[in-house]
Amino acid sequence: MGLQVDRWPDEETRDSKDIDAEAGDFAIEHTSIDTIANQRRDSAWFKGAVGCLEGELHCEHPFRLVVTLPYEGIQLGQQWAKIKAALHSWILNQSPDLSKGSHIIRNVPDIPFEFRVSKRPRRKLGETWCQA
Repeated sequence: MGLQVDRWPDEETRDSKDIDAEAGDFAIEHTSIDTIANQRRDSAWFKGAVGCLEGELHCEHPFRLVVTLPYEGIQLGQQWAKIKAALHSWILNQSPDLSKGSHIIRNVPDIPFEFRVSKRPRRKLGETWCQA
């Protein structure tokens, strides 16, 4: 067909909900669909509960730590600030005592669910342990 995008209306008018693009006589709108029920809502809850925790942890421990929270762990009505503070504290204070390998962590005060942790050696010099 050889179409090219002629305009990007949504970039021209950022404060309105214009279509994404125009190509010839065609209007193009990008739409995303949740692949899991309530995905956007639950993602917003997750961000509310743990937010930028990874960015706040600038640690120089000699290991990598991968923390996996259960998808259904964060719920409306929980005290998300307490969950975040407890997780932050646990990572800084308890994770250094873990043996290397995978662990299920239970009964952490103010964290109303169990979570998984994987502790591994750093891959290279200078790599921090706070990884996504």
